[in-house]
Formats: sequence, structure tokens, C-alpha cells
Amino acid sequence: MLKKISVSSILRFAAVFLFLLFKYVEMWSFLITGEIYKSKIIIAMVAIIIAAISLKMKFDKRDIKKLLTTFIVFSVIVIFSKRFDLIVAFAFSVIYFNNEDGDKKFVKSFFISSAFLFITTIFLSIIGFLPSTFSTRLTESGNIINRNNLGFYGANSLFLSFYPIVISCIILYFKDNWKKNVLISLVVLILSIIFYKLTNCRAGILCIIVTLILANFMKFFRKNIFKQMAKYSFIILFIVSLVLALIFGTNTDNPISKISSGRMYFWNYYIKSVGFNFIGSEAIKTLPLDNLYLQFFYIYGFIAFA
Repeated sequence: MLKKISVSSILRFAAVFLFLLFKYVEMWSFLITGEIYKSKIIIAMVAIIIAAISLKMKFDKRDIKKLLTTFIVFSVIVIFSKRFDLIVAFAFSVIYFNNEDGDKKFVKSFFISSAFLFITTIFLSIIGFLPSTFSTRLTESGNIINRNNLGFYGANSLFLSFYPIVISCIILYFKDNWKKNVLISLVVLILSIIFYKLTNCRAGILCIIVTLILANFMKFFRKNIFKQMAKYSFIILFIVSLVLALIFGTNTDNPISKISSGRMYFWNYYIKSVGFNFIGSEAIKTLPLDNLYLQFFYIYGFIAFA
């Protein structure tokens, strides 16, 4: 018997899909024209859908206080960082807030939308609608490796889009059935190897492999310990990133810096240039910070960790 899909569920899915489409349109427009196009029509549609859903929702006084406090904190961060992603995240948390299994439904909407737009991007690149850009990497042995962007910002950007899809897939479809888990892992691994061959993104495929190993051996961890670690994982990994940057980022000659393609050095430079800021600061446009944990801290500030 088919489960009836409510209008609210369709609208929630549409809001997630449209926002992700907005981000992909930014990328597609940059590759085609060299400028990022921010579609006001798409954002307006997302805002209207979220407003329509929110007006129909019922909240008790405790929920209102929590949402209001969170909104104030996020607003402060947005004002000083000049980035609106956290407000969008807040809006999605509101429309899925008191929905049964709301977190899982959001992940499912994200997974379907992201997978569709990801595949569409690669298809548009293959047929030539999106221009392919090629970069090279010089290995220590002197060999030159060609790297294809496959319709994304750069060779490393593909895995930045693919990794959240993999995480969503694991959350939704990894069960106690180890055969099913292994099959999913093999499919993901094969796709990752293909993407690696084309993009030569070492960090991307390494993250995928480590994640698949952890996901398959999750049942061997004590659940209460793992939950506690997961709860504080963001802060733990931020501290690890900070320590690695300070120790191995002073130069590019050490093995860790070489393995990370000099990332430690750039992280270290960013830390020393930007410094500590409670409310965040504007990103250095000429120096991309490709570390989520450091980026979150230095752009959104310490208040974002609250």
C-alpha cells in the first residue's frame, strides 16, 4: 500500500531542492560566464515556501524561546560574517522542527536533491554545456597528472559535493544487514575511484575510504562512547586541525605538509593573519580556506561554537 504524501512534505522537499539548485546555479554560471549568478527568483521561491510552511506550524512556548534564541545568535553571526548560509540552516531546522522523524526526512530530501544535481552537473559537463577545465599536478617523481573538474568549480570541488551525498546515503540506508552495507560501500568506492582517476583529488577519496571503514565497523563501537564522541566531534576536529596547522604549517618541507599538498602551511598563514575573533570576520578572498572546522571558526567566530 502506497503511503500518502502530504502537501507539507512536498513543499519541504521543494525548499531543500530549490536552495541546492540555487547553489548549483551559482557554480554553473561561474563556469559559463566567469561570474557567479545569484538567482533572486529561486531564493524568493524558497522564502515563500518556508514562510508558508512555518505559518501553518504550531509551537509551544518552550519551542518559541529556543527558536528565538537560536535566531538571534544566527543573526549576529550573519551580520558580522556577511554570509547567509546559517540563516538558511535555521530556516530548514524550523520547517522540520516538530515534524515526525524530521531530521531523517531532511537528510532524505538532501540526498535525493544533491544526487540529482550532482549527476546533472557531470552530464552537462560530458555533453559540453558546462566547460571542462583542466589543471595539472606535478608529482615528486616529475610526472604530470591531468585533473578534470567534471563541471564543478575545480578538481577538488567534485568530492566536496560528493562527500555529503555519501554521508546522507550512509545515514539513510546503512542498517544491521552487513551484506547490504558492503554492497553500498562497494558502489560508493567504485564511483570514488572513477572520480579520483579523473580529478586526482587525494583528500577526497581518503575521506570517503575512512568514512566507509568507520560506517561498516560502527557496530563494534560502544554506542554510548561513539555518541559522546560524535557530539563533540566538530570541536575535537577543530582542535586537531589547529594543532596540525601550528606544528606542521610553519614550512612546506615536512612530510605532513607535503602529504597535504601544502595545506598546513596555508592554514597556518590564515591563523596568523586573521587571528582570534569572537564574532567572526570576512574571509580572505585571495586565500581559500579548505578546512571546514577552521573556516567555521574564523569566518563565523567563536560564538558559532556555542
